[in-house]
Amino acid sequence: MMYLIRKVRWVGLALVTGLSLACGGAYHGSGGVGVPPAVDRCPEGQRGEWQNTGILFEDLREGIVWQEPKPINVNGKVVVYQNLLFVLKPFEGVHVFDNSNNQNPIALGFLLVPGNSDIVVKDDVLYLDSYVDLVKIGVIDNQVMEIGRIHLAFGDAYRHDEEGIITGREYVCHE
Repeated sequence: MMYLIRKVRWVGLALVTGLSLACGGAYHGSGGVGVPPAVDRCPEGQRGEWQNTGILFEDLREGIVWQEPKPINVNGKVVVYQNLLFVLKPFEGVHVFDNSNNQNPIALGFLLVPGNSDIVVKDDVLYLDSYVDLVKIGVIDNQVMEIGRIHLAFGDAYRHDEEGIITGREYVCHE
């Protein structure tokens, strides 16, 4: 379902910006439905094709990675829980701050969570999505760690097969 919505958003953006004219008009070319044909993208003598890109389930499920604090250049949802402040960075993870002094939050670190787009906290547990999985992070005494994961809880959110999730497409040139 999400895949179809993304295609519609792209087509809508293309129509609003006039991109459809620059890409040759209809969306039924080499890129498939909703993807403009790739005109003149490859050097002479090469041909190209659209290929799926994505992430393998084994890589996705290696666990949440705690990293040093990062600067906030894009932010999403903000959640305050006890003395912690969580700031979502869409599709990358969550910034974590000590919010004991809400006039001067202190960056504690960054939770690397691939494909994360939403967060909720309840009863000392931070719930977040990681593409198609629901991840549970324990929040105890300003410490955070993964305590559970439900595989494919959001199975319809992205196209996937038995190996992984398809997150996009790219045009590849070859001989």
